[in-house]
Amino acid sequence: RDLHSFPTRRSSDLWAAALALALIVLTRNADANRDRTDRWRYHRGVLAEAAGQTDTARAEYELALAANPRHPQAHYNLGVILQSQDQLPQAIEHYRTALAVYPELTHARFNLAVALTGLNRIDQAIDQYRILLKTDPADRESLVNLADLLNAVNRLDEAATVYQQALNLDPNNPELHYKLGDALNWLGRDAQALPHHQRAVDLDPDRPAYLNGLARLLAAGEDPAVRDGARALQYARRAVTLSPDNPILLDTLAAALARAGDYPAAGDTAARAVALAQAAGQPAVAADIQSRLARYRQGEPYIERSLTP
Repeated sequence: RDLHSFPTRRSSDLWAAALALALIVLTRNADANRDRTDRWRYHRGVLAEAAGQTDTARAEYELALAANPRHPQAHYNLGVILQSQDQLPQAIEHYRTALAVYPELTHARFNLAVALTGLNRIDQAIDQYRILLKTDPADRESLVNLADLLNAVNRLDEAATVYQQALNLDPNNPELHYKLGDALNWLGRDAQALPHHQRAVDLDPDRPAYLNGLARLLAAGEDPAVRDGARALQYARRAVTLSPDNPILLDTLAAALARAGDYPAAGDTAARAVALAQAAGQPAVAADIQSRLARYRQGEPYIERSLTP
């Protein structure tokens, strides 16, 4: 998952309420409302944004903040616009100001975490998700984003715990089973990883990534008790059938063939994977697969070592 593609958040119910209030404010007691320039400008901004007039909305929110620099919703809405325009430092400043005035504005904190992620300020983003989850431990989207960030910085034990929390809220989500299985696999907890990889495939049997995760664990797991060459071949072949020119999938198929004892076919498959990776401009992937190809040529299977001692 691309950490820079996390979606921002805006409550549809709150947005609908803001639109309704804006219509009321701007159509009743107009002269009195103009005396509160911040409110008047803010609601004009809401209506302009709803009409797709982003530049006008931004200008109105800025005028609202000129009149009242502590207007939290104007800061938040302006932050949303700036974030949509990839002006992340400016968006972050507005979200932080909104939260300083109104710490309970959870959507601002969520979007702040997303913006921090976009600037690779991962530790700060993690902190914001932690704060959010203290308020709402059942915020599944925050749980998944937090787990993905922890996974990305190799805090795998923490990531596995948070993926499990998200899975408790959404037990039939194949992506969460896959991600939890992957984290457990890299932690060297193959026996715990196996049922999650299997469940991901059971829930979505045509997703190559899920088939590959299960096949790779069965073919190259560090725990001998989980290895099963015949089953690994079944799932690896299915994945390659769905995406025949993917070097990662072919690499797993080669590992499965080696686990099943067919070293010549494993070598040929790995060689094809190397060629495809090189053609795709992925030299690091090609070199990694090449190291396994040398093992197969010598009649040795591949074992994927965990990232923990």
